[in-house]
Amino acid sequence: MNSLPTLRHLAPLALLLSWSPTAHTQGPLPAELTARHGHSSARQEVTELRTISVPNSAAEAVVWSEQGPDQPSQSWYSLSLDGETFTAPQESDSRILLRFAEFDPLRGVPPVPAALARPANSDLHIVQFWTQGIEPYRQTLRNMGVELHLFLANHSLVVGMSAAQAEQVRDLPFVRWVGPFHVAYKLEEGLLSGVWDSSTTTRVNILTMERGMEGQEPVSQFIVAAGGTVERTSPHTFLMSASLTRDQILEVARLDHVQWIDLWSEPEADMDIARQMHGSDYVESVGNYLGQGVQVEVLDGGCDNNHPDLRNIREHGKNTPSSHGTSTSGIVCGSGGMQMRGGMVFIDPTRNRAARGAMPLSRLVIADYSFVTDRYVHTQDIQAKPFRCVLQSNSWGNARTKDYTSISQEMDLILFDFSRISILQSQSNAGDQMSRPQAWAKNIIAVGGVRHVNTLTKTDDSWNFGGSIGPAADGRIKPDLSSYYDNILTTTIGGGYTSGFGGTSGATPIIAGHLGLFYQMWSDGIFGNSAPKNTVYANRPQNTTAKAVLINTASQWTFSGGTHDLTRVHQGWGHADLQYMYEMKDRMLVVDETDVLTETNSTVYNIEIDGLTPLKATMIYRDWPGTTSSSQHRVNDMNLMVTAPDGTIYWGNRGLKNNMWSVAGGNPNSKDTVENVFVEAPAAGTWTVTITAAELNQDTHVETGALDADYALVVTGIKP
Repeated sequence: MNSLPTLRHLAPLALLLSWSPTAHTQGPLPAELTARHGHSSARQEVTELRTISVPNSAAEAVVWSEQGPDQPSQSWYSLSLDGETFTAPQESDSRILLRFAEFDPLRGVPPVPAALARPANSDLHIVQFWTQGIEPYRQTLRNMGVELHLFLANHSLVVGMSAAQAEQVRDLPFVRWVGPFHVAYKLEEGLLSGVWDSSTTTRVNILTMERGMEGQEPVSQFIVAAGGTVERTSPHTFLMSASLTRDQILEVARLDHVQWIDLWSEPEADMDIARQMHGSDYVESVGNYLGQGVQVEVLDGGCDNNHPDLRNIREHGKNTPSSHGTSTSGIVCGSGGMQMRGGMVFIDPTRNRAARGAMPLSRLVIADYSFVTDRYVHTQDIQAKPFRCVLQSNSWGNARTKDYTSISQEMDLILFDFSRISILQSQSNAGDQMSRPQAWAKNIIAVGGVRHVNTLTKTDDSWNFGGSIGPAADGRIKPDLSSYYDNILTTTIGGGYTSGFGGTSGATPIIAGHLGLFYQMWSDGIFGNSAPKNTVYANRPQNTTAKAVLINTASQWTFSGGTHDLTRVHQGWGHADLQYMYEMKDRMLVVDETDVLTETNSTVYNIEIDGLTPLKATMIYRDWPGTTSSSQHRVNDMNLMVTAPDGTIYWGNRGLKNNMWSVAGGNPNSKDTVENVFVEAPAAGTWTVTITAAELNQDTHVETGALDADYALVVTGIKP
C-alpha cells in the first residue's frame, strides 16, 4: 500500500496543498498524488475537500472532487485505518450497480412498479458509503444493531434495520445514502412479466439472506403455507428451489429472508457453457449485448419456422424445415424464451433458457441451400432490403477435399466483391485435412472443432481426431478459429431441444453468434470507431476488420509443438473471447481499411506499450481469388512486422504455427493473408508496427485506378 503522511490535526485543504516529496518521510510520494496536487503543470481544481471520521475508531477518510479544464468533476478518496498513514488516492464510482438499473442515488433513483416496491413491513435497506467500505464502517453498523446481508457495488451494503435505525445511519459521517432495497431488485429480468399465466406453476431458484436451514426454514414454511411446493433445500448454501405460481413468487420475493429469485433448470448438456467461455454472457452483463439490431442468415438445410424459440425470423427463399438447420439456427439466435416487447426484455419460463443462442434478440434470416442456385446472387440479396444481414453462417458445404477448388475460388470472389459481410464456414468432421472447399477460401472465416466434454474448463479439451484440420494445401493456416464440437444444447425440429448436437456444424454457429455481437458492439462505437448511423448494418466495418478483431482477441487453447493434439492447424487462432475483446476496447488500435499502400510501400505505426498485457497485432488483407491451377493461392503479399524498443523484430506468424507466442527473427510470411504477432510479456516503451505491400499482383483497393491495396489492422495491449 502506498502511504501518505499523517492527516490527523491537519485541515484537509492545507494538507493536500502542503504535501511534497521532501516532507514525505515514509517513501516516495505516490505519482498519482504528485501529478494531481501541486507537483504538475496540469494542476486539477480541488473542491469539496473534507475529512471523515469514524465514531469510536481511529479510521479516517479524505474525500474530494477534482475537475480539469473541459472535464467533468470526478470524486476521489483516500483512506486510513489508523489515522496516520493513508492509501493512494482512488477515483470513486458512485453508481449503485444493480441488474435492475445502475444509478447514482444522489442524482436520482429509477422508479419501480408499485407491486415491486419494498413492502412497508420490510427492514431491507441499501447503505452506501462515501468511499469503499472498510471494517470500521461495518463494525459501527453492527454496534448499532444493523444486520449486514450483502455487499453491493459500488461502496454499498444491503442491510436489515428499522426505520429508526435507518435515520441514525443516515447521520453517520461516512454514509452517503440510505434507501430501500426493493423487491424489483431481487428478481431475474422478466421473471414476473405477463408471458405466463398467473396460475402456471414454475420451478424457481431462491437465494436466502442467511446460509443453510436457518435462512431457508422460514422461507420453506411460508411457501408451504402459501400453497407452493418446496423442491429442494440446502444445509450448506444459500440456494433452495420451489415450484410456485406467478403470484406466489411475488409474495416470496417480498420476504426479508430472500435475496434473489430466478428460473430453475435441469443440469444438462448446454449452449450456456459456450456463452460463458466465449464471453457473450459477459458482454450481456456489462453492455446488454444480446444481438439487438443484428440480422444474420443461417444458410443450412432449412429451419423449423414454427419453433417457439425462433420466432423473430424471415425466410430467404423456399424453406423445407430440417433438424440440422433448426439446430444451427438455435445456436446463433435461439431465444430460450427471451423476448423484447416495448423496449423491455421478458422471459417465457416454459422455454429452456440453457438453450439460448449467442444472440437471442437478433433477427434470424433462414435459407435452405437446396434451393440456392446462384450463391453470388444469394449473397448479394441478403445485404439488400429487407434482410440487411451482416454475416452468414454455414454448417454445410460441397464434397470434402484437400484442395483449393473452383468452389473455394467462387467464395473468395464473393467475399472480395461484398466486402462488408462476413461469411463463416464449417471445416467439416473428417479428422484430417479433408475439408469443405469453402473453408479453404482465403477471405472466409473457417471454423474447426474442439471437444469440450461439457465442462467450462479448457484443461480437459481436445481435438482428438474430430474436426477437419489444416493446413491448406498451400501451407496457409486453417481453420481460422474453433469452438465446441460436442454436447451442444440447442433447438430441434418440432419445437423441442436436443442436447447432443455437435461437429463443426455446431462450432460454426457458435462463432457466428459471437461475431454478430461484435457487430453490435462496433455499431455502438466502443472500439473508438466511428458509428454515425442508426443501424448495425449501416455502421458495419469491412469484413477483414471484423475477422481481425475476432482473431486478435481470441483465446488460445494451450499447446506446444506441431504434433500437439491442439496445435495451431487444429485449433486455428483459438476461440472467440468477447470478454477479452470488451476489456481491450480502450487498449486497442483498429485500422478499418483506411490506409492504402502502393506496391513495396509501407506504413509505420508508433505504439506505446505499458507491458501490463500481451501485445497482439493482427493484419488481414482481402485477396483476389486464387488461381486454382496453382499450388499457391495467395495473390498479393502484404507483410506485418513488429519491432520492440530494443530493435528486436517479430514477423507475422513467425513461430506461431507450433507455438502460442511469436518467435523473433526470421523472414516475412509469404503464404497467409492472416498474419499475427503475439508477444506474451512485451517490454514497456514505444513499439512500431509496420505494414508493407511487399508484392501486389492485383489491384484490391478498387476505389482508385492505381494498383494498390488496403488492409485491416488490430493491435491490442497498447497503453490506454
